[in-house]
Amino acid sequence: MRLFYCFIVRRLRSQRLRSSLTVTGIAVGVAAVIAIQLANASSVLGFKAALDAVSGRTSLEILGPGIGIDEDELGDLSWLRSFGLVSPVIDGDALLVASGEAIGDGEMVRVLGVDILRDRPFREYLLVDDAGPLSFTTEEFLSLLTDPEAVVVTQLFADRHGLELDSQIALVVGDRWVRLVVRGLLADEGPAKVLDGNFILMDIAAAQLTLGRLGQVDRLDVQVEDAISIADAEVEIGSRLPTGLSVQRPQRRGAQVEKMLSAFHFNLTALSYIALIVGLFLIYNMVSVSVITRRSEIGMLRTVGVARRVVLALFLGEAVILAMVGCALGVPLGWILALGAVE
Repeated sequence: MRLFYCFIVRRLRSQRLRSSLTVTGIAVGVAAVIAIQLANASSVLGFKAALDAVSGRTSLEILGPGIGIDEDELGDLSWLRSFGLVSPVIDGDALLVASGEAIGDGEMVRVLGVDILRDRPFREYLLVDDAGPLSFTTEEFLSLLTDPEAVVVTQLFADRHGLELDSQIALVVGDRWVRLVVRGLLADEGPAKVLDGNFILMDIAAAQLTLGRLGQVDRLDVQVEDAISIADAEVEIGSRLPTGLSVQRPQRRGAQVEKMLSAFHFNLTALSYIALIVGLFLIYNMVSVSVITRRSEIGMLRTVGVARRVVLALFLGEAVILAMVGCALGVPLGWILALGAVE
Protein backbone atom coordinates (compact mmCIF):
# COMPACT_ATOMS: atom_id res chain seq x y z
CA MET A 1 0.00 0.00 0.00
CA ARG A 2 2.87 2.37 0.73
CA LEU A 3 4.23 1.78 -2.77
CA PHE A 4 0.77 2.47 -4.24
CA TYR A 5 0.49 5.69 -2.24
CA CYS A 6 3.91 6.97 -3.21
CA PHE A 7 3.76 5.91 -6.84
CA ILE A 8 0.09 6.57 -7.72
CA VAL A 9 -1.80 8.63 -5.14
CA ARG A 10 0.87 11.31 -4.77
CA ARG A 11 1.05 11.59 -8.55
CA LEU A 12 -2.72 12.07 -8.82
CA ARG A 13 -2.61 14.77 -6.13
CA SER A 14 0.22 16.60 -7.86
CA GLN A 15 -1.65 16.59 -11.22
CA ARG A 16 -5.00 17.79 -9.92
CA LEU A 17 -6.17 19.43 -13.15
CA ARG A 18 -5.65 16.31 -15.24
CA SER A 19 -7.17 14.09 -12.54
CA SER A 20 -10.19 16.41 -12.18
CA LEU A 21 -10.83 16.46 -15.93
CA THR A 22 -10.69 12.69 -16.10
CA VAL A 23 -13.03 12.25 -13.13
CA THR A 24 -15.41 14.84 -14.60
CA GLY A 25 -15.53 12.99 -17.92
CA ILE A 26 -16.36 9.73 -16.18
CA ALA A 27 -18.98 11.39 -13.98
CA VAL A 28 -20.69 12.98 -16.99
CA GLY A 29 -20.73 9.67 -18.85
CA VAL A 30 -22.19 7.77 -15.89
CA ALA A 31 -24.68 10.56 -15.22
CA ALA A 32 -25.86 10.53 -18.84
CA VAL A 33 -26.51 6.78 -18.77
CA ILE A 34 -28.35 6.87 -15.44
CA ALA A 35 -30.36 10.00 -16.28
CA ILE A 36 -31.58 8.63 -19.60
CA GLN A 37 -32.46 5.24 -18.14
CA LEU A 38 -34.44 6.87 -15.32
CA ALA A 39 -36.14 9.31 -17.69
CA ASN A 40 -37.07 6.49 -20.08
CA ALA A 41 -38.60 4.45 -17.28
CA SER A 42 -40.41 7.48 -15.89
CA SER A 43 -41.90 8.41 -19.28
CA VAL A 44 -43.33 4.92 -19.77
CA LEU A 45 -44.74 4.86 -16.24
CA GLY A 46 -46.20 8.32 -16.77
CA PHE A 47 -48.02 7.24 -19.91
CA LYS A 48 -49.33 4.13 -18.20
CA ALA A 49 -50.51 6.11 -15.18
CA ALA A 50 -52.31 8.57 -17.48
CA LEU A 51 -53.99 5.73 -19.35
CA ASP A 52 -55.07 4.07 -16.12
CA ALA A 53 -56.47 7.33 -14.75
CA VAL A 54 -58.47 8.08 -17.89
CA SER A 55 -59.64 4.46 -18.28
CA GLY A 56 -61.03 4.38 -14.74
CA ARG A 57 -63.12 1.24 -14.20
CA THR A 58 -63.26 0.37 -17.90
CA SER A 59 -62.97 -3.37 -18.54
CA LEU A 60 -62.81 -3.38 -22.35
CA GLU A 61 -62.54 -0.84 -25.15
CA ILE A 62 -64.14 -1.01 -28.59
CA LEU A 63 -61.95 0.75 -31.15
CA GLY A 64 -62.37 1.69 -34.78
CA PRO A 65 -59.76 1.94 -37.54
CA GLY A 66 -57.87 5.22 -37.46
CA ILE A 67 -60.57 7.90 -37.20
CA GLY A 68 -62.72 6.08 -34.65
CA ILE A 69 -66.26 4.69 -34.76
CA ASP A 70 -69.01 6.20 -36.90
CA GLU A 71 -72.04 7.17 -34.81
CA ASP A 72 -74.29 5.45 -37.36
CA GLU A 73 -72.78 2.14 -36.23
CA LEU A 74 -73.62 2.64 -32.55
CA GLY A 75 -77.21 1.45 -32.98
CA ASP A 76 -75.95 -1.85 -34.38
CA LEU A 77 -73.76 -2.25 -31.27
CA SER A 78 -76.59 -2.02 -28.76
CA TRP A 79 -76.07 -5.72 -27.94
CA LEU A 80 -72.93 -4.66 -26.01
CA ARG A 81 -75.22 -3.66 -23.13
CA SER A 82 -75.87 -7.34 -22.46
CA PHE A 83 -72.29 -7.51 -21.17
CA GLY A 84 -72.50 -4.44 -18.94
CA LEU A 85 -72.40 -0.66 -19.10
CA VAL A 86 -71.30 1.11 -22.29
CA SER A 87 -70.07 4.71 -22.62
CA PRO A 88 -68.93 6.54 -25.81
CA VAL A 89 -65.77 8.64 -25.44
CA ILE A 90 -63.99 11.42 -27.31
CA ASP A 91 -60.32 11.51 -26.28
CA GLY A 92 -57.85 14.00 -27.72
CA ASP A 93 -55.22 16.66 -27.10
CA ALA A 94 -55.20 20.40 -27.71
CA LEU A 95 -53.36 23.55 -26.70
CA LEU A 96 -55.21 25.49 -23.99
CA VAL A 97 -54.61 29.24 -23.66
CA ALA A 98 -56.15 31.23 -20.81
CA SER A 99 -57.68 34.65 -21.45
CA GLY A 100 -54.98 37.31 -21.56
CA GLU A 101 -52.17 34.82 -22.20
CA ALA A 102 -50.05 34.59 -25.33
CA ILE A 103 -50.13 31.35 -27.29
CA GLY A 104 -46.61 30.63 -26.05
CA ASP A 105 -47.91 30.55 -22.47
CA GLY A 106 -50.49 27.85 -23.27
CA GLU A 107 -50.20 24.22 -22.25
CA MET A 108 -51.16 20.97 -23.95
CA VAL A 109 -54.15 19.39 -22.23
CA ARG A 110 -55.96 16.07 -22.48
CA VAL A 111 -59.53 16.63 -23.68
CA LEU A 112 -62.08 14.02 -22.58
CA GLY A 113 -65.57 14.24 -23.99
CA VAL A 114 -68.16 11.99 -22.35
CA ASP A 115 -71.87 11.42 -22.02
CA ILE A 116 -71.93 12.22 -18.30
CA LEU A 117 -75.14 10.22 -17.75
CA ARG A 118 -73.38 7.06 -18.91
CA ASP A 119 -69.86 7.87 -17.80
CA ARG A 120 -70.21 8.39 -14.04
CA PRO A 121 -69.90 4.61 -13.27
CA PHE A 122 -66.59 4.55 -15.23
CA ARG A 123 -64.69 7.56 -13.85
CA GLU A 124 -64.79 9.67 -10.70
CA TYR A 125 -65.23 13.43 -11.08
CA LEU A 126 -65.10 15.43 -7.86
CA LEU A 127 -66.04 19.09 -8.24
CA VAL A 128 -64.58 21.62 -5.81
CA ASP A 129 -64.73 25.31 -5.00
CA ASP A 130 -62.88 27.57 -2.59
CA ALA A 131 -64.73 26.01 0.35
CA GLY A 132 -63.88 22.41 -0.60
CA PRO A 133 -65.57 19.46 -2.36
CA LEU A 134 -69.05 19.91 -3.80
CA SER A 135 -71.82 17.34 -3.81
CA PHE A 136 -73.37 17.04 -7.28
CA THR A 137 -75.92 14.63 -8.66
CA THR A 138 -75.39 13.35 -12.18
CA GLU A 139 -78.21 15.57 -13.44
CA GLU A 140 -76.69 18.65 -11.78
CA PHE A 141 -73.29 17.78 -13.25
CA LEU A 142 -74.93 17.39 -16.67
CA SER A 143 -76.48 20.85 -16.37
CA LEU A 144 -72.97 22.35 -16.12
CA LEU A 145 -72.04 20.90 -19.51
CA THR A 146 -75.21 21.59 -21.49
CA ASP A 147 -73.65 24.74 -22.94
CA PRO A 148 -71.45 23.72 -25.92
CA GLU A 149 -68.84 26.24 -24.74
CA ALA A 150 -68.70 24.85 -21.18
CA VAL A 151 -65.68 22.95 -19.89
CA VAL A 152 -64.53 21.67 -16.53
CA VAL A 153 -60.81 22.12 -15.77
CA THR A 154 -58.72 20.81 -12.89
CA GLN A 155 -58.04 22.84 -9.76
CA LEU A 156 -54.28 22.40 -10.36
CA PHE A 157 -54.47 23.88 -13.85
CA ALA A 158 -56.75 26.71 -12.70
CA ASP A 159 -54.35 27.65 -9.90
CA ARG A 160 -51.39 27.74 -12.29
CA HIS A 161 -53.16 30.07 -14.71
CA GLY A 162 -55.29 32.10 -12.31
CA LEU A 163 -58.57 30.73 -13.64
CA GLU A 164 -61.88 30.94 -11.81
CA LEU A 165 -65.45 29.93 -12.59
CA ASP A 166 -66.71 31.69 -15.75
CA SER A 167 -63.14 32.46 -16.87
CA GLN A 168 -62.62 32.60 -20.63
CA ILE A 169 -60.19 30.15 -22.22
CA ALA A 170 -59.41 29.02 -25.75
CA LEU A 171 -58.42 25.70 -27.29
CA VAL A 172 -56.12 25.77 -30.30
CA VAL A 173 -57.16 22.85 -32.55
CA GLY A 174 -55.19 22.77 -35.78
CA ASP A 175 -55.58 26.25 -37.24
CA ARG A 176 -58.76 27.02 -35.26
CA TRP A 177 -59.30 28.88 -31.99
CA VAL A 178 -62.30 27.61 -30.03
CA ARG A 179 -63.55 29.91 -27.25
CA LEU A 180 -64.75 28.15 -24.10
CA VAL A 181 -65.89 29.02 -20.57
CA VAL A 182 -64.82 27.35 -17.32
CA ARG A 183 -67.97 26.05 -15.58
CA GLY A 184 -66.41 23.80 -12.94
CA LEU A 185 -63.19 22.79 -11.18
CA LEU A 186 -62.08 19.20 -10.61
CA ALA A 187 -60.26 17.96 -7.53
CA ASP A 188 -56.98 16.09 -7.99
CA GLU A 189 -58.68 12.71 -8.26
CA GLY A 190 -59.18 10.14 -11.03
CA PRO A 191 -58.70 11.54 -14.56
CA ALA A 192 -57.90 14.98 -13.13
CA LYS A 193 -54.50 13.59 -12.07
CA VAL A 194 -53.47 13.13 -15.70
CA LEU A 195 -50.37 15.09 -16.80
CA ASP A 196 -50.15 17.09 -13.58
CA GLY A 197 -53.68 18.43 -13.99
CA ASN A 198 -53.51 19.22 -17.72
CA PHE A 199 -56.98 17.77 -18.27
CA ILE A 200 -60.36 19.19 -19.27
CA LEU A 201 -63.78 17.57 -19.30
CA MET A 202 -66.49 18.34 -21.86
CA ASP A 203 -69.83 17.01 -22.98
CA ILE A 204 -69.26 14.54 -25.80
CA ALA A 205 -71.19 16.61 -28.36
CA ALA A 206 -69.22 19.74 -27.48
CA ALA A 207 -65.96 17.78 -27.69
CA GLN A 208 -66.91 16.49 -31.15
CA LEU A 209 -67.58 20.02 -32.31
CA THR A 210 -64.44 21.44 -30.68
CA LEU A 211 -62.05 18.76 -31.97
CA GLY A 212 -63.67 18.53 -35.40
CA ARG A 213 -64.96 14.98 -34.99
CA LEU A 214 -68.65 15.39 -35.75
CA GLY A 215 -70.33 12.03 -36.34
CA GLN A 216 -67.44 10.10 -34.77
CA VAL A 217 -66.49 8.74 -31.36
CA ASP A 218 -62.97 7.63 -30.53
CA ARG A 219 -64.00 4.50 -28.66
CA LEU A 220 -66.66 2.76 -26.61
CA ASP A 221 -65.77 1.92 -23.01
CA VAL A 222 -67.37 -1.24 -21.64
CA GLN A 223 -67.66 -2.05 -17.92
CA VAL A 224 -68.31 -5.79 -17.81
CA GLU A 225 -70.69 -7.06 -15.15
CA ASP A 226 -69.10 -8.81 -12.18
CA ALA A 227 -70.82 -12.10 -13.05
CA ILE A 228 -69.15 -12.18 -16.50
CA SER A 229 -65.49 -13.06 -17.01
CA ILE A 230 -63.62 -10.25 -18.75
CA ALA A 231 -61.59 -12.77 -20.76
CA ASP A 232 -64.75 -14.56 -21.96
CA ALA A 233 -66.43 -11.24 -22.74
CA GLU A 234 -63.41 -10.09 -24.75
CA VAL A 235 -63.47 -13.25 -26.88
CA GLU A 236 -67.24 -13.19 -27.47
CA ILE A 237 -67.40 -9.46 -28.21
CA GLY A 238 -64.48 -9.77 -30.61
CA SER A 239 -66.25 -12.52 -32.53
CA ARG A 240 -69.44 -10.43 -32.91
CA LEU A 241 -67.97 -7.05 -33.81
CA PRO A 242 -68.40 -5.78 -37.40
CA THR A 243 -65.39 -5.82 -39.69
CA GLY A 244 -62.98 -3.01 -38.86
CA LEU A 245 -63.81 -2.77 -35.17
CA SER A 246 -61.70 -4.41 -32.48
CA VAL A 247 -61.85 -5.01 -28.73
CA GLN A 248 -58.98 -4.76 -26.26
CA ARG A 249 -58.26 -4.18 -22.61
CA PRO A 250 -57.13 -0.67 -21.63
CA GLN A 251 -53.76 -2.07 -20.49
CA ARG A 252 -52.90 -2.94 -24.09
CA ARG A 253 -52.73 0.74 -24.96
CA GLY A 254 -49.97 1.09 -22.38
CA ALA A 255 -48.05 -1.73 -24.05
CA GLN A 256 -48.59 -0.08 -27.44
CA VAL A 257 -47.27 3.23 -26.16
CA GLU A 258 -44.20 1.50 -24.72
CA LYS A 259 -43.58 -0.20 -28.06
CA MET A 260 -43.92 3.11 -29.91
CA LEU A 261 -41.40 4.73 -27.56
CA SER A 262 -38.91 1.84 -27.63
CA ALA A 263 -37.00 3.06 -30.70
CA PHE A 264 -36.75 6.58 -29.26
CA HIS A 265 -35.54 5.19 -25.94
CA PHE A 266 -32.99 2.98 -27.71
CA ASN A 267 -31.52 6.02 -29.51
CA LEU A 268 -31.23 7.97 -26.26
CA THR A 269 -29.61 5.01 -24.53
CA ALA A 270 -27.10 4.60 -27.37
CA LEU A 271 -26.17 8.28 -27.12
CA SER A 272 -25.69 7.97 -23.37
CA TYR A 273 -23.29 5.06 -23.85
CA ILE A 274 -21.25 7.22 -26.22
CA ALA A 275 -20.77 9.67 -23.36
CA LEU A 276 -19.67 6.79 -21.13
CA ILE A 277 -17.20 5.59 -23.78
CA VAL A 278 -15.70 9.10 -23.80
CA GLY A 279 -15.15 8.74 -20.04
CA LEU A 280 -13.48 5.37 -20.54
CA PHE A 281 -11.25 6.88 -23.21
CA LEU A 282 -10.22 9.61 -20.78
CA ILE A 283 -9.17 6.97 -18.24
CA TYR A 284 -7.23 5.07 -20.87
CA ASN A 285 -5.55 8.25 -22.06
CA MET A 286 -4.53 9.37 -18.58
CA VAL A 287 -3.15 5.98 -17.57
CA SER A 288 -1.27 5.78 -20.88
CA VAL A 289 0.25 9.21 -20.30
CA SER A 290 1.19 8.15 -16.77
CA VAL A 291 3.01 5.10 -18.08
CA ILE A 292 4.86 7.10 -20.76
CA THR A 293 5.91 9.94 -18.45
CA ARG A 294 7.10 7.57 -15.71
CA ARG A 295 9.15 5.14 -17.74
CA SER A 296 12.27 5.96 -15.73
CA GLU A 297 10.42 5.37 -12.43
CA ILE A 298 9.03 2.09 -13.73
CA GLY A 299 12.58 1.09 -14.70
CA MET A 300 13.83 1.88 -11.19
CA LEU A 301 11.06 -0.24 -9.65
CA ARG A 302 11.91 -3.14 -11.92
CA THR A 303 15.63 -2.68 -11.07
CA VAL A 304 15.00 -3.04 -7.33
CA GLY A 305 13.01 -6.23 -7.93
CA VAL A 306 9.37 -5.16 -8.26
CA ALA A 307 7.56 -7.75 -10.36
CA ARG A 308 5.88 -6.87 -13.67
CA ARG A 309 2.44 -7.84 -12.33
CA VAL A 310 2.88 -5.44 -9.38
CA VAL A 311 3.62 -2.55 -11.75
CA LEU A 312 0.57 -3.50 -13.77
CA ALA A 313 -1.54 -3.64 -10.61
CA LEU A 314 -0.38 -0.14 -9.64
CA PHE A 315 -1.63 1.39 -12.88
CA LEU A 316 -4.84 -0.63 -12.82
CA GLY A 317 -5.37 0.65 -9.29
CA GLU A 318 -5.01 4.19 -10.60
CA ALA A 319 -7.73 3.49 -13.18
CA VAL A 320 -9.98 1.97 -10.48
CA ILE A 321 -9.60 5.04 -8.24
CA LEU A 322 -10.52 7.39 -11.08
CA ALA A 323 -13.48 5.22 -12.06
CA MET A 324 -14.80 4.90 -8.50
CA VAL A 325 -14.63 8.65 -7.87
CA GLY A 326 -16.26 9.35 -11.24
CA CYS A 327 -19.07 6.85 -10.56
CA ALA A 328 -19.60 8.20 -7.06
CA LEU A 329 -20.12 11.68 -8.51
CA GLY A 330 -22.00 10.49 -11.60
CA VAL A 331 -24.78 8.56 -9.82
CA PRO A 332 -26.27 11.53 -7.89
CA LEU A 333 -25.64 13.81 -10.87
CA GLY A 334 -27.58 11.38 -13.09
CA TRP A 335 -30.47 11.37 -10.62
CA ILE A 336 -30.56 15.19 -10.62
CA LEU A 337 -30.46 15.31 -14.43
CA ALA A 338 -33.28 12.75 -14.60
CA LEU A 339 -35.43 14.88 -12.31
CA GLY A 340 -34.85 17.88 -14.56
CA ALA A 341 -35.62 15.90 -17.72
CA VAL A 342 -38.84 14.44 -16.30
CA GLU A 343 -39.93 17.83 -14.98
